[in-house]
Amino acid sequence: MQLSSFRQLIPLSGTATVTPAAVGGGSAVGCNEILVQNQSDVITLLVGASSAQPIQILPGQSATFRVNNTSLLYVSTASGSAAWGALAGVY
Repeated sequence: MQLSSFRQLIPLSGTATVTPAAVGGGSAVGCNEILVQNQSDVITLLVGASSAQPIQILPGQSATFRVNNTSLLYVSTASGSAAWGALAGVY
């Protein structure tokens, strides 16, 4: 994700638990890409769709996802909770 290529960046954040939750929370925000950073020191963040979150983001790491809406990307953990931060980018 090259930040300078976006006309708008929308900051998002939350705490993931074993229950999957959309990155946008209760709001569906249109976007082109979402950069998700795991802000936990010890818990692995799981990312994916509402039905499964197979992608692992290790503590302190980040990953970029091409989605057109924040309600399509979900985060969870296998156990415990993990703080996360994100930027939704709009071209």
